[in-house]
Amino acid sequence: MGQICESIMAEEEEDDLAVAFEILDLARMLFNKKLEAIAESKEPKDQESVQSDLPAIRHINERLS
Repeated sequence: MGQICESIMAEEEEDDLAVAFEILDLARMLFNKKLEAIAESKEPKDQESVQSDLPAIRHINERLS
């Protein structure tokens, strides 16, 4: 009976780890899409808007590292 409980608990821990990893992977994909959207929305000539987005870009890059 003890082995059954241990195997069930080990399976639950693995499931929790898999769910956590999937959430982190999803967050990474969303941050990457947000960076792409920022890059596409700004033209290279528009330095003022690029400067205003620097904190947002920096925040996203920090989250990705």
